[in-house]
Amino acid sequence: MLLRREGELFLFDGGEGTQVSLRRLNLRWKKISVIFVSHTHADHVTGIPGLLMLSSRDRIPS
Repeated sequence: MLLRREGELFLFDGGEGTQVSLRRLNLRWKKISVIFVSHTHADHVTGIPGLLMLSSRDRIPS
């Protein structure tokens, strides 16, 4: 679930396909202010490593 409030984006859980869903919404992961994890079952967290990999990739100079 993605919540937009006062210009900020809050992601609640990041299951598989989170990156694809953000792309469909034409949203960049950098726009997410906070990621909340309700619990550590796979269907709630498997998309988070992919988001973190995008984060580290963007920091590597070309």
